[in-house]
Amino acid sequence: MGHLLRILSGNWQSDTKLGKAMAAYKGDIDPEGHSLPLRIAGGLHALVLTGQSDELIAAYPPNTFDHSALEVAVSHALVSHEDFMLELTQIPPQTNKVRRSATLIADAQVALEHFQRPIVLSELGASAGLNLMWDHYALDIAGQITAQQTPAFTLNPDWTGPCPPSNSINIAEQAGADLNPLNPRLAPDLLRLTAYL
Repeated sequence: MGHLLRILSGNWQSDTKLGKAMAAYKGDIDPEGHSLPLRIAGGLHALVLTGQSDELIAAYPPNTFDHSALEVAVSHALVSHEDFMLELTQIPPQTNKVRRSATLIADAQVALEHFQRPIVLSELGASAGLNLMWDHYALDIAGQITAQQTPAFTLNPDWTGPCPPSNSINIAEQAGADLNPLNPRLAPDLLRLTAYL
């Protein structure tokens, strides 16, 4: 992603339809604002996922990374697939930030020390639902692992202070909210969600 964004910043063509569309956004373009670089990166990944650009596919992981080949492939893709990129970048990305789940796991563990009750989880900005499933993740803090079952993966946050307790978690209900909820059962929405992974 770092190489990709450096390529975009060094080779951006502001006179194209895509360049003009991105320039029309006012204010902050970074992740706290319109998140334009991530939108473009997601669009390029969607081109790879849909098999629309053999040149881009060859330069993307899991293939061997070559900076020069990626630079050429990105430049060509932005021009030859401009309409696709314009469509995909119209709405904000689904950023899928599961790191926040480390805090949710710790918070739940502390709450359970005081209230042994089932948890009703209501999550704002649920990251495509991934932060609604934190009971399936493990938390590793300085070698102390908190996990409810065989975890899907382990979060290793930078941590100061005491480790949270380890209690059995019972999630009674889960619901998430999003500014632009997408339905993974619909092909365009599934592509958009997958493109930001």
